[in-house]
Amino acid sequence: MKITTYVKKRWDHCSLAKAVSGFIAVAVVSIGCLGFSDQPAPDRGRTLVVTTIYPLQYFAERIGGGSVEVVNLIPPGVEAHDFEPKPADIRILGSADVILYNGTGFEPWMGRALSTLSGGSRVVVEASRAAANNDPHVWLDPLQAVEQVKLVRDALIEVDASMSGPFTGRGEAIIEELRELDQGFADGLSACALNSFVTSHDAFGHLALRYGLDQIPVSGLSPEAEPAAGELAELVDEIKRIGAEYLLVEPVVSTRLLETLAAETGAKLLTLHPLASLTNAETQRGEDYFSIMNANLTTLRTVLQCN
Repeated sequence: MKITTYVKKRWDHCSLAKAVSGFIAVAVVSIGCLGFSDQPAPDRGRTLVVTTIYPLQYFAERIGGGSVEVVNLIPPGVEAHDFEPKPADIRILGSADVILYNGTGFEPWMGRALSTLSGGSRVVVEASRAAANNDPHVWLDPLQAVEQVKLVRDALIEVDASMSGPFTGRGEAIIEELRELDQGFADGLSACALNSFVTSHDAFGHLALRYGLDQIPVSGLSPEAEPAAGELAELVDEIKRIGAEYLLVEPVVSTRLLETLAAETGAKLLTLHPLASLTNAETQRGEDYFSIMNANLTTLRTVLQCN
């Protein structure tokens, strides 16, 4: 099931499950018809927004302010590609007024989860629906993130039109910051000795395309898609060929392969953050989308030897 922006539907979870055959039917019934008494009820005095990745959580919190309650399903420090919803997560989804998910295959479980929800109207937004390719990491391109902010803003207005003015104003403030961030990347990466960077997995394609760079990923769009031994040997040759002095790892992804490549090439490791989720330490330090994106820019300037 593909859910697009502003489609409001009612899901009768048990009757729908009966219409599904085979293994999926068993999974849907077992998830959709369980009780959820262990999960505290959300604050129904505010619009409940459920998100699946940190950037959508951040945008919803800033745009919604005190009139929304935002619940992000992926806990701090959990690798977003590895996440699978628990029964309590399905219950929260069923209570939501707005569901914001990234899409483009980033949450392969979402279609099944939506099909289990009980009756009620909700706004469901696939925030990467305008992506130009199958890379779901669109939020790492500030100008594509602008489009995600607009979708979040419009979804909140759809649910609570009385707050249209504040939602619009806060959305415009974020959009202006994103445009300034884009200019900072464009200026900061305009005069560099290198234009290629090596990453732990294929998460930075949209960012690379925006600023005319070449991303060399060790793994595929999912960090679990590890290269074969022959491919690792080719990566060693490529790292030496381009003169890369740094390899880029991520906060919550294993560094094992990059450490192997670093040992073979003499390169050092630096962190480039994919921002799908934050660690507990980052949350406690008060890091946010913009602080981490600016740290990413600083890292890229070092890696690419920019003036």
